[in-house]
Amino acid sequence: MQYSWFHVIFVLGAMYVAMLLTDWNYVKPGQEDDVHIGRSEAAMWIRVVSSWVCMLLYIWSLLAPAL
Repeated sequence: MQYSWFHVIFVLGAMYVAMLLTDWNYVKPGQEDDVHIGRSEAAMWIRVVSSWVCMLLYIWSLLAPAL
């Protein structure tokens, strides 16, 4: 039970970090005109690729001991 609980917590933490990296949040009405730094397409792809790398490292950490 302890081992599976660790992985549940780790997956939740990985999803939280992915949410932070991709800046996934709710935009309130009226905030669309605000100036946001780092919201370019290049910044978005850097965040997406870094989240993919995090996921691959996590998957490798699960598979490496078995291999």
